[in-house]
Formats: sequence, C-alpha cells, structure tokens
Amino acid sequence: MAKKTLNRRISELENKIVELTNLVDSLSTTRTEKDPAPYGIVGSAVKTHHIGPLGPSGMGGGKMIWNDIELSFPKINEKPSKEEETIPVKGYNGHSHSRFSGGALDINTLEIVEYDMVLDENGEWVSDEYSKHSQNFWKNLPPIAVLQNSLGENVSKLGKLDLVFDANSRKWLISSAYIDVEKSYLVLKDSEGNIQTDTDGVEMKSPLYDSSDPSKSNIVWDTLAKCWRFYAVYGDD
Repeated sequence: MAKKTLNRRISELENKIVELTNLVDSLSTTRTEKDPAPYGIVGSAVKTHHIGPLGPSGMGGGKMIWNDIELSFPKINEKPSKEEETIPVKGYNGHSHSRFSGGALDINTLEIVEYDMVLDENGEWVSDEYSKHSQNFWKNLPPIAVLQNSLGENVSKLGKLDLVFDANSRKWLISSAYIDVEKSYLVLKDSEGNIQTDTDGVEMKSPLYDSSDPSKSNIVWDTLAKCWRFYAVYGDD
C-alpha cells in the first residue's frame, strides 16, 4: 500500500474536522436547545395521582390518612361517599406530642378554637359539609363562634391557652393557679346550667372582689398577713 503524502493526510484531517463540526452543530440544535420530550412508564406499581405535598389537612395539598373512612382516596376536597360510614371506627395516625414524638407544642403558637356549628343532643356536629373526624374533606374552614366582651365588642372564640410554667414541678399550670379576684364570680346555677335569680329577680352572681365598691366584695385584703380573707358574717340566729 502506497504511503500517504503529507498533503493528503492534511486534506483528510480537514474533511474530518468539517464532518465533526457539522455533527456538533446538529447535536446542539436537536438536543441542548430543546426541552426533553415527555414520556410515560407503563406498569408502574404506584398510584401517582395520590402523590402530593403531605400535610395534616388535605386542603391545598396531599393528604395524610388519619382513619379508616379516608382509605377510599376520594378526590381532594370531596367528602367520602354516602355509602361509607361517616364516623371512623379505626384510627391509623394515633400519635403523641413530646420533644421526641411529633414535637412539643409551642406555647406561643398553640391556639384553641370553637367553631360555630349546630350540635345535636350528644354534642355532635349537625352538618353535611363538615366532619370533625376528617378535615381532609373540608372545602373551607367552618365559621368561628363569636362572644361579646365587657366592652361590647364581638370577639372570635379563638386564642392561646392561659398557662403558667412552674419551675419547681417543671409543669405547666392552668390559669386557676392565678385567680383574678375581680374576674372570678360566685354563682348558683340550676340543673340546666342557667344562673338562678333571687326573690327580687336578680341573678345570684357576684365577683369575689369589686374594686368599684369594696363593700359588695366577698373578700378583703389583709395587709398584716399579706393574704386574701373571706368576710365572716354573723347573724342573730
């Protein structure tokens, strides 16, 4: 075989460079400048339409299975079918809240709310739209109950717990550990929980201490003993 001359070898290299340059240009046009074409995988064992951001409530994202009535996987924001039991008989996400399980609840964040729902004789919600056992199927939040304060303002019954931490016992104490004498009342209620009235039709309700008229108070501050004392009342009988 005849040996290639230097000029022929240079010519072949130049042709190869042109060929490779055209190939790179072609790949750049068909691959790097286009988004990858979508494709599907047949035979997947996972129901991909159930995948979504997971949260305690299904509103606006994926849902966590809390009990047996939620195993049917209805669509997001839809209720279980009428044929299914609306009250769970088995719970799947029973859990506690501690520093090691679920996380301790933050005292400055935790709120307690009362929803304005019609209740039956057993104290259960009477509503086809809301199930208190399954918030996954709530489309919107139910209305919050309202109460009027001493200033005549309507206030939503939503707020934080009034707790006090005892450093000795290392426990949180309920508000009864500190009783506000002006906001604590002695009352007499009937069997239905209503405050009874006296013979003059006045409610049998009075604060422990009335700063506007101390003579109507049930207690008095003992400046010597540094404590509250109940009045001792003696009758002729």
